[in-house]
Amino acid sequence: MAKKTLIIDGGDRKHFLLSVDNGTFRLADGPSHGGVMRGLKVVRFHCEVEFEDDRDLIQIDETGVLHPRAFRVGTTLQIGRSQVSLVATEPGAAPTAVAEPAPEATSDSGPRRLKVVDGGDLGQSFPLPETGTVTVGKPGGTRPGYVDRPYTMDDLEATLADVVGDRAFAKDFFSRYIRGRDAPDYPRLLLPAGFVVQSTAPPSVAVLPIERTGGTLTGAQRRFREQWLGPR
Repeated sequence: MAKKTLIIDGGDRKHFLLSVDNGTFRLADGPSHGGVMRGLKVVRFHCEVEFEDDRDLIQIDETGVLHPRAFRVGTTLQIGRSQVSLVATEPGAAPTAVAEPAPEATSDSGPRRLKVVDGGDLGQSFPLPETGTVTVGKPGGTRPGYVDRPYTMDDLEATLADVVGDRAFAKDFFSRYIRGRDAPDYPRLLLPAGFVVQSTAPPSVAVLPIERTGGTLTGAQRRFREQWLGPR
């Protein structure tokens, strides 16, 4: 099949909207003016945006990430399934070429293993069968990685008690907020870690680091963050 390249030269420097959803391509310069192309089989994305900025670090806010990362010239960040690089451009020169990531291996040969990157089984790996479904859960099954004994609410409550070192707190928390109908006091619970809850467009709220709201971290809050999130 013949390949074609769509080249876009944006004329509006303040508004540019681009999205691709399962072969549907949307391009617009505002919420009410744009176009849609359908049935495209996209094989590669390569996007360059030139901008002027004198900052050494450019912060990037990511969905579900409380502590934002930052770009520095010459760095590459993995955002979702995309690699994003920041390069310097001299006046009148073309942007520095960024090496394309190596294609992911697609071979099905050899044994396959599932490595857990978050949660209670962090760091463990399990062999994957040729067919069927593997669910990682409570240890002690007849085969590694198989959930013969699913987690229960009592297991979760006991884990919370171990993490915070306070079984009375864990019992009260689950009684009121998990099994019960009370709403947690998130501002009080997050404040020891230096995070504040702010109302945005109702009924939404935002959880922000206290320093982004004009406040200052206390020594206790900084130690709490370093303990749970690592040095920043």
